[in-house]
Amino acid sequence: MAKIKISEVGITPKTPNTPNVEGATIPLGIATQFGKAVGSLGKVIEDIAIENKAEEDANEASDIITGINQKITETKAKYKNSTKTSDIFAFGNDLDNLKFEASNKNVEKLVNKYIRQKKNSVGLQLGNEIITRSVEKSEFKKNNDLDNYIIQATSNNPVERITGNRNYQNFWKSADNEKFYGKTKLAELKKEKDQLLLKNIYIKKIDNNDLDLTDPKVIEQINKDFGPVGAKGILEKARTKTISDVLIADQQQISEEKKNVETQLNNFAIIINGINNSKIDKDAKTPSLDQVYDLYQIGSLNTAQYNAILEFYNNEDKVSDPDMLDVINAQIIAAASVKDLDDIQAALNGDKGILDKVSPENVVEFNTIIERYRKDTGKFNDYKLYSEKLKVDVKDVKGLFSSGAQAAVSKDKSINALQEYNRFINQDYSPQDAYLKVISGFTEKDLPKPEKLPMPATLNLTDMKQTINKNPDTAQEAFETKITEAYKKGTINIEEYKEGIKRLDFIFDVLSVRKQILGDETNKKGDLKYLGAFGKIKKDEYPKDEESLLDKGKNIYNNVFGGLD
Repeated sequence: MAKIKISEVGITPKTPNTPNVEGATIPLGIATQFGKAVGSLGKVIEDIAIENKAEEDANEASDIITGINQKITETKAKYKNSTKTSDIFAFGNDLDNLKFEASNKNVEKLVNKYIRQKKNSVGLQLGNEIITRSVEKSEFKKNNDLDNYIIQATSNNPVERITGNRNYQNFWKSADNEKFYGKTKLAELKKEKDQLLLKNIYIKKIDNNDLDLTDPKVIEQINKDFGPVGAKGILEKARTKTISDVLIADQQQISEEKKNVETQLNNFAIIINGINNSKIDKDAKTPSLDQVYDLYQIGSLNTAQYNAILEFYNNEDKVSDPDMLDVINAQIIAAASVKDLDDIQAALNGDKGILDKVSPENVVEFNTIIERYRKDTGKFNDYKLYSEKLKVDVKDVKGLFSSGAQAAVSKDKSINALQEYNRFINQDYSPQDAYLKVISGFTEKDLPKPEKLPMPATLNLTDMKQTINKNPDTAQEAFETKITEAYKKGTINIEEYKEGIKRLDFIFDVLSVRKQILGDETNKKGDLKYLGAFGKIKKDEYPKDEESLLDKGKNIYNNVFGGLD
């Protein structure tokens, strides 16, 4: 193992010399200047610090003021409809009590100074707005009071006339009103309202038929009071009023006649329904002949109705003339206005030629139809649409309309179908549902042809055939999806969209009726009969992908069995 040997050091340490500072000494003047420089630097630093602190306070105050402005706006909004001058002081008080947080008194001082400035400027603005609204409100009230005084002064009630005249005259004598308006403005207002009072007096005379326009002096006075321009309006109103009185009298007469017709028809219907009910229920009360005669005596039934009811009592099995039924149906379908319906109703009510040829039951049915659709043109249009469709359906045999004996048969079918349709309508079926109920009783040859039904705007016959042939059970949903997509893309508008859905619903309702009648019966070619032409699809009607698939099938068949037409 190595050993460390420690020996005594023989070197004597050297004593350090005293430093020579003579070269480090600087003159007193330079030292003084250096001291001043150090002092100046401290002052500069202090000034910079103070300046930075002021800027920091200003920035903080600016941030606080942003929030304060929002509060000032909200506070002012509280008084946006005020007409009270006391709210000006309330606004100032609200601003004095605005709360905010500041890091030091200097920031607080800056923000408070800003609030005081806004209190003065915004307060002055608010004060002007309040005073303006207060004056406008007072002017409105005073103007309204004057108009009411004029209305009272021209009233038919003598007490009101006295009160109105007194209040009107006192208004112009009021010292408060003179102070409010000023003499000049008050005089201008009086001139305006005096004209209005005079005009109202003339209007009242016109309304009371107390103005003789045949008297030249009356016309001369009106021209004098209002001048040529103002007088023109008064005179025209007087003439219009004279004409209007005549028109009103005529209208009242028409209204009374119409009301009388409605009353008579209502009584007629009640009696006929009562007689019919008695056939079903022996305990049902039937209007006696005495009661019917009493109604006739007081004008609640007319002569034609009274005679028809007497005949119905004695001959309950009366049958309507088919030609007359056809004429009435055609007239109702052709009606283009409420007046047209009123004319038909008046004929049903009092035309002896009609009541002699149409059973009372049919008269009641027609009248009920008219009343049902008088105020609903939309549903009346549907009623007419399906009425026409029925007529076409039963006449569409070997050509649009038949002739000879076949035409007579078609006409009878049409009349019967429309009468059945009307009965369903009067049982509260919709026109479409009533139509479907009627055709559900048709024979195969009279059933409507699917391909002749109105198609939706986005579809055609080929579209219908292709989709229905794929799967008749899901076809309607597929078409609805297609129409909805067209609407979303903007290729059809909302009206076309709604009409398309409506037509689809009708088409598949008709197909449903045809299927109920024809079932799964097929024709010689193997097509489902109920689908009509929708079940017949030609090669050139297939889309390209389906045609290609068909060709592939033919090729396979030809390869295996040889030959396929």
